[in-house]
Amino acid sequence: MIYSLIKAEQYAEKYLSREIEEIRRSNRDLELPELTVYEKAIIYKYSEDGYEEVNELLRTSKGQTSSEFSVLLNSSLSKLDNYEGQVFRCADLNALELKRYNDAQAIRTYRHGLWKRHQIRHVF
Repeated sequence: MIYSLIKAEQYAEKYLSREIEEIRRSNRDLELPELTVYEKAIIYKYSEDGYEEVNELLRTSKGQTSSEFSVLLNSSLSKLDNYEGQVFRCADLNALELKRYNDAQAIRTYRHGLWKRHQIRHVF
């Protein structure tokens, strides 16, 4: 565990100085005391734009390859309790993408012996 803390600190200091500063400036370093500011920076980076590289690597390697960042992200997230409850996702969509989302509401899928309708809610 100490090793992963050192690695998270080294990685964040080298690559995530902007994220560390943002966390400190917004007082997010006071929340989730079980995480260091460096681990919070790793999670913050993933939620901003780091997910693109991590997810692309997972897709292309079929989950067989991990980057240093994704290993540190997983280690940081493992310190948090699983969240149960409603979550929201924001997407900036053009007209064609919005049409695809709306069309997806009509798609039905077969799971566990039941036909279920996708639930997509739009918040504008």
